[in-house]
Amino acid sequence: MTDNGSESNRAFPEAAGGTRIDISVDARDKASVLRVSGEIDVLTAPVLREAIEKVWSSEPEQPATVVDLTAVTFLASAGLAVLAACARSAPDRARLWVVSGSPATSRPITVTGLAELLNMCATVDEALEAI
Repeated sequence: MTDNGSESNRAFPEAAGGTRIDISVDARDKASVLRVSGEIDVLTAPVLREAIEKVWSSEPEQPATVVDLTAVTFLASAGLAVLAACARSAPDRARLWVVSGSPATSRPITVTGLAELLNMCATVDEALEAI
């Protein structure tokens, strides 16, 4: 895949309680890739939702959105709820894919049954190939 450019990093400072999330967006040929790092909890889950929805509105031609959770160290129920809601509300043209290569993210997704709803892949390259 070739990189068509990228949006500047969107870093979000620590929220109350020391929670931090960083999100960067890379525009690719077939998808926008949101690379997420840090913790996704009740304080940062809305930031993830906002980032996904911003990609959908600012890049309407993209057929898919890949959310790369490889660098996420904690995924709380609020984050799971955001992923489920976004998967259900994704525009027809923008299927949502989730990359979860570590137990910190794959375990909660699997245990809650969300793996049935989400398009799951182990790597970004695997997700881009599947699109």
